[in-house]
Amino acid sequence: MTETNAVTMPEDNAETTLTATPSVLICAGEGGIEMGRSVCSLAQREEVAERIQMIAIDSGSGKFEGLDDDIETVSLRTPDRRFHDHDEAQRHYLKPNHTSGGASGSIRQRPLGRYHFDNPERIGSHHDQIRRTIVEFVERFQDDPEIDGPEGVNVFQLVGAGGGTGSGIMPLVTGLLDNVLAELEEDLHPGFEHWAACSLATTSDFDGGGEAPDIHWRYPANTLALLDELRAITGYDDVEYPIRIPLLASKDRSNNRRSAYVIDDNPFSGVFLLRFNQDEVDDRSYREGIGRTTARLVLEWMRKDQDQFAGLENEVEALTHTFFEVRGASFEVPTDRIENLLAAKRKYRNAQEALSDLEADLDELSAAIEQLDVALQASTLVRGSSMIPGDEDVTSDGERPEVVQTAFKRATQVASNITPQTARLDGIKEELGELQDRRTYSFHDRIGGDQVQRAVFLAAVLEETNSVLRTHRFDALLNEFVEHNEAALAEFDASFDPTADPKDQFIQTVKPMLETTIQQVSKDIDDLGLTGRLTDREVYTSKKQKLEQSRSRLRELHGALDERDHLVQLGDAIKEEYDSTIATLESQRTSLAATKAEIESKRKTTAQRATAAQDSVDDYKEMIQNAPLGRFVTFPVAPGAEIQAEHFEDDPGIASLIRDGILDREAAVSRLQETLYDHENGTLGASLETRGKSRSPSQGRPVVFCTEGTHDLVWADASAGTPPKSIATDEFAKQPETVFCEDDHSIGVLAVYGGLSLDNFDHGYLRDSLFQGRATLWGKSIDLEDCYAYPEILPQDHPVSMRSRIENATLPQWGEDNV
Repeated sequence: MTETNAVTMPEDNAETTLTATPSVLICAGEGGIEMGRSVCSLAQREEVAERIQMIAIDSGSGKFEGLDDDIETVSLRTPDRRFHDHDEAQRHYLKPNHTSGGASGSIRQRPLGRYHFDNPERIGSHHDQIRRTIVEFVERFQDDPEIDGPEGVNVFQLVGAGGGTGSGIMPLVTGLLDNVLAELEEDLHPGFEHWAACSLATTSDFDGGGEAPDIHWRYPANTLALLDELRAITGYDDVEYPIRIPLLASKDRSNNRRSAYVIDDNPFSGVFLLRFNQDEVDDRSYREGIGRTTARLVLEWMRKDQDQFAGLENEVEALTHTFFEVRGASFEVPTDRIENLLAAKRKYRNAQEALSDLEADLDELSAAIEQLDVALQASTLVRGSSMIPGDEDVTSDGERPEVVQTAFKRATQVASNITPQTARLDGIKEELGELQDRRTYSFHDRIGGDQVQRAVFLAAVLEETNSVLRTHRFDALLNEFVEHNEAALAEFDASFDPTADPKDQFIQTVKPMLETTIQQVSKDIDDLGLTGRLTDREVYTSKKQKLEQSRSRLRELHGALDERDHLVQLGDAIKEEYDSTIATLESQRTSLAATKAEIESKRKTTAQRATAAQDSVDDYKEMIQNAPLGRFVTFPVAPGAEIQAEHFEDDPGIASLIRDGILDREAAVSRLQETLYDHENGTLGASLETRGKSRSPSQGRPVVFCTEGTHDLVWADASAGTPPKSIATDEFAKQPETVFCEDDHSIGVLAVYGGLSLDNFDHGYLRDSLFQGRATLWGKSIDLEDCYAYPEILPQDHPVSMRSRIENATLPQWGEDNV
């Protein structure tokens, strides 16, 4: 079958092997190094490895294990002692909460990643090492008489945007490369083109839990911070060039050749963005898919200046924006996912067991708090009908805990037998002790049962005391006296107020008036003398009767008041004991509530883990059973195929396995068809722009990389339905192209899109929270400012920029370049 839109990779011979544009890979951080490994692996398979030089940059120890000897490594290390004793206070981008990761590297702290590169002990050597490696790579081609000098050299920065080191050093390395490439262009004239490929972290599970709960939200937050810095560097936002990235280490070492990297214009020919779903980070096939897409992208751009590959770069010259989105998929021979499935099941089982234990703890705490809540309401409940001691102890609010109903019933029974007028506090405490000794029911183990019963009993006794006070005879006696003698009282005391407190009326007016009356009548009787008493018997009798009545009324009122005062004092003493008990119970409840909140938080986190683990189980089952679509896809094995070791002794490719009946040709075609049909959300069509942006049909064109045999079997033909090539023609805006490769172990599909709106990048609410000053995510505190490593290059209106964050700040005097 003839393919008109296709080019064939050159055969392996001395004249054509080195036809691709030489490319230097600057791989920063763990993610960037993994991407670089994939590029080198594909270049080796496609026999252009000699055209690639990889430079790996990372912090921490053991980060370069397994790399080939020809890969240049730049190790970023800073002594912890210097960091804490000196440099931490000398770097405007570092905060007190930043801690040195030591052997672990930058541990997702972008400012710390910047510091690892810009430290006074190594900055000059980093610059020289990178520059020397680029020079030696270019000169190797220029000095070989059998090889034409390169017409251009690609320099690719490969970075995982969500981490600490790679993401944290990218702007600084960009400034370094911009300066170095400008210098070398004058000396070597290779025609440098500066590119970058960044995997952008997205996630749905923001809380990683465990000892590092920030492990997930930092990935997209770091990504947004790097995007903001790249927007400034490329002029995407309104910035003023030149942009100066200071080398603060120059203040500590006078032999540094420069004090800043200065960027006069957009340094990039293009920046390629790949979506990296952090929720799938544990899926090896997903990570491999990211690496393979990056590898296809780099190798395609290595060939874009050759005549036979014209047009395969997705018309990059016609795209006017710096930023491009890359979508790709790699279809390969199947791999075993059973181990991943079992690991996910173990995680789910452990999470479910932990969740069950937490649920049991919460049930226990809820029961204890419910009993405490009723006890804390004891004073209110005994006064009304909301706690009815009887056979049916049910209130309008629902059922009360049975044990507390019993406590109320017993307490009210005992309290009703106490005579408040003669009771004493010590006697009441004795009654309480006997009541507790006779208790046959148990309160919850997590609360103090004696304190609960004490609160209920004291509330009942207090209510009995208050009830007697509310109907005490003193008030009635006084009111009766005032009613019959109001005129006399007003005459005796002009300030008398019949609405005042009865005790105040008695003390201030009634008692003095009665005492005065008694004194006056006694005097009048004395003045009558013996003769008067005998001769004026009627007067004497009247006065004698008035005196006795006044004395009797005063004694009656005084006795009633003394009795009332005793009740008040008793009530105050009981109230003091009750309040003290309530305070103890409230302290218990506060402690239980705090424990419950902590367990609820753990339950929520554990439930999220269980959900995530269950999702992983479902995903892995789907992968094993149906080989699901994605960036990295394994073709399903044909039904009934018997897999034997000898089938793979000669390392067969896709076409050979299909012809031998091992791979299911129809299923392989179906996978390609499904990938191409979904131009909105599929692997090739889904957009980074998730808010208000869609592409229909998908922009650009798909480029397919495969052997001619596999092309004829599964791309240009189909045993059922429409061939994938025809689908691609209909679903994409431009004609698909094919690159025939020598390696038949995979089918690669690549598409590049331009015209991105970076404000619509995933997790817009993270960015919104930064600009609105609400640094929280679902109630959890997050520090987005902590993710920005270069506040001095951000636009002035950015909330994390130096001028926006520190009003009237005096910026450091970094000086001019000393080149």
